[in-house]
Amino acid sequence: MVFSPAPPGGNASGALVATAAGQAVKVVDLASGRELLSHEQGYDVVSFAFSPDGKRVAAGGRSNNPTVWDVVTGQTVYTVTTSAATGCVGGGLEATAFSPDGKRLALGPCILDAITGERLFTLLGHTGSISRLAFSADRTRLITASYDGTVKVWDLAAS
Repeated sequence: MVFSPAPPGGNASGALVATAAGQAVKVVDLASGRELLSHEQGYDVVSFAFSPDGKRVAAGGRSNNPTVWDVVTGQTVYTVTTSAATGCVGGGLEATAFSPDGKRLALGPCILDAITGERLFTLLGHTGSISRLAFSADRTRLITASYDGTVKVWDLAAS
């Protein structure tokens, strides 16, 4: 589960939580108990994150294509195509995070433009899937932990 960092447009309580239930992603307003979003993914969802403004939620998993939704409308904003050619391969997208400014989205080794879903670059260096990741508060670094037993700090300032 993950809490929304900010209330999306017009949400009075501001307390939203995203959760994965098997192959479904759900977003619930904690104050009312109302389910705002529920999408079946067709794969086991193992990672998800809210955008800093709370308006979008992204989900990834062990296979298929990760998706970003608008929390307010429930509409799909974009789906990321995974392939060996892009380095964004389903099966390895077990870690998801938006940058603090909401401009980038990390899905495992894939760094995307968070608004358009366009792949900006792919992190190369781990020999196993990335299991955890986090952006620094100043957005200049990304730290990743991998199933290969390594932790890496990536300099994003030049990217």
